[in-house]
Amino acid sequence: MQQLLSVKQVSLRVCLSVSQIRRLVKAGQFPRPIKISPGRNGWLEKDVDNWIQNLVKECKNG
Repeated sequence: MQQLLSVKQVSLRVCLSVSQIRRLVKAGQFPRPIKISPGRNGWLEKDVDNWIQNLVKECKNG
């Protein structure tokens, strides 16, 4: 079952501030959140995990 993560949960998971995550989303460098309700967004756990895996691959390939 896929979980939705809040921006604070994503922030803790990827070690970036909430504002940095928002900047990366705006720049197209981080997965876009899903609109849950008018004032609430969430990220699919698998999208965040894929972003982390891709970042690790890029670092290894240098």
